[in-house]
Amino acid sequence: MTANQHLARLLEDMAAQKGARRMVRRLAGALQAAFRIADGDHLVLALGTGNEANNREALEHWVVDALRDLDEPTAKAVLPHLERRLASHLSRWEMATWY
Repeated sequence: MTANQHLARLLEDMAAQKGARRMVRRLAGALQAAFRIADGDHLVLALGTGNEANNREALEHWVVDALRDLDEPTAKAVLPHLERRLASHLSRWEMATWY
């Protein structure tokens, strides 16, 4: 592989990663709106690793985990599935936390 080919591939990989990050942010934003999740940090432990700064970052982490092996078209089509899965996850967390 020539240096130019290597550079071209590196740039393509970077563009694909940027597109994937954008998709995750958009899916997380849609879920945040659908569930009316506030901008605070009260769900960081429930959805993330505990290191995220806020609910949005924790939700993005959750989306990445939920969609780890899916391609972009499948991930876009799976929003209703994610809504159901997040509702179930939050319900289990709420039950464990409050009852």
